[in-house]
Amino acid sequence: MKKYVGIAIGIVLIIVLFLIFINTTKVTTCKISNKQSNYDITSTYSIKSRGDVVKSVEVNQTITSKEKDILKSFEEQYKNQYSLNKKLYGGYNYEVKINNNKLVTKVTIDYDDFKLDKFVKDNKAMKKYINKDNEFTLEGAKKLYKSTGAKCE
Repeated sequence: MKKYVGIAIGIVLIIVLFLIFINTTKVTTCKISNKQSNYDITSTYSIKSRGDVVKSVEVNQTITSKEKDILKSFEEQYKNQYSLNKKLYGGYNYEVKINNNKLVTKVTIDYDDFKLDKFVKDNKAMKKYINKDNEFTLEGAKKLYKSTGAKCE
């Protein structure tokens, strides 16, 4: 009888450890800096994934410029783009603000709420970053951000 109790406890322990392992969220960070003649952009992408599936991406971006018109132009573009994406696909939360000589954006895309299937239909190039179950993969996210020049850790 003690033998069966020991086996049962071992099986339960293995199942618990397996469930903890597959539910662990991993964070991968990709960064890029781009210097132009009249502004600098620094972007950080924090990719949260479970297994090989992206659960969310947080984008923190800072644009620095002494020219207020440039910052205002980027602010308008970003607000319009993020607003449209939120309306069309959901899952977007964002904040865009100018503070002194910097435009700071913080965008979070929650892929549990994001309509990825619709987004992929509208953006065919995204097909190479998703799996057969239409999920944004960690490898796909890293490949996407690396294609823009970012370095991922």
